[in-house]
Amino acid sequence: MSNDELWTSTMDLIGRIQRVNIFPAPPLALQRAHETVHRHRRIQRGRRRPRHLAYFLYRNIVSYEINRISNNIIDHRVTKLVSDIIWNNATRFEKASYRRISEHMNEYH
Repeated sequence: MSNDELWTSTMDLIGRIQRVNIFPAPPLALQRAHETVHRHRRIQRGRRRPRHLAYFLYRNIVSYEINRISNNIIDHRVTKLVSDIIWNNATRFEKASYRRISEHMNEYH
């Protein structure tokens, strides 16, 4: 796949994705979401480092694509590029819901 085809596929996928389906609604009030985004915790010794928040966005986009197409064959380069573009353009309130998901996943694993 050439760079032009990759870029065309990426822009096509970005046009099809609805942000409402990708970013879950933050359950916290806006003030709490602001605190959640800017709170920094030191990782204690012996605890696993939590996954990066953009990883969960990438997994949501992959599951969205698998549900959309019937043959379950997707181009992961395109989905990774799409997730990077969407993550970099996301607001801090959209990222707050993924921080909450990451904290819960870190508690359970």
